[in-house]
Amino acid sequence: MYALDEQINDEILAEAKRSLAGSLNYLLTMEQMFDRDTRRLYELIRPKVAAVLKDKRDMVAYDDLQLYGRAFIRAMFAHVEGVTYLLRQVVLWAHDRNELELSETELARLSETYKFNTFKDNFQLGFNHFAATLGSTYQPNKTDPRYQSFLRAIKVRNAITHPKFPAGFGISGDALRDAQLGLLWFHESFQSLLGSLSGAR
Repeated sequence: MYALDEQINDEILAEAKRSLAGSLNYLLTMEQMFDRDTRRLYELIRPKVAAVLKDKRDMVAYDDLQLYGRAFIRAMFAHVEGVTYLLRQVVLWAHDRNELELSETELARLSETYKFNTFKDNFQLGFNHFAATLGSTYQPNKTDPRYQSFLRAIKVRNAITHPKFPAGFGISGDALRDAQLGLLWFHESFQSLLGSLSGAR
């Protein structure tokens, strides 16, 4: 069974690399998978928040909120990192097909050949190069207040992924709100990026 799954994955990936249409289909399919997980976890959090607000002394409800809150934030950033990785891959595959030319520096940064990029670097690289490859000038709106929520949510994600102190492992109501708003900003930015392609090329 595992060998069959691996063969299917290899075929899907080969199709994604073969053409721009295949690359875009792969990107959209994967984004929809990420989005389903993230949205479902957020919906599971809502009754947990309501239970804590109803009785702040209910430690079982509070522990449940913490567990689901951390799971939501991890899923959210798996979603964001997965999409920004695939944006970069679409560009790299286009380069491999000789559909565009990247400088050695651009190639190294996009593929993280010599060093790992920061989360924010990969986000910017993915959006900028993907847009340019498809003939778009789109830039995410960083003046939107939700972008600041997105940046704060990154810090929360770092704290719960690599906790150094017990307090850093906890999720506050403000942190969940930032994650929600940050996710909305990211989702709208990604959809706007895709929408900008209709007038490109």
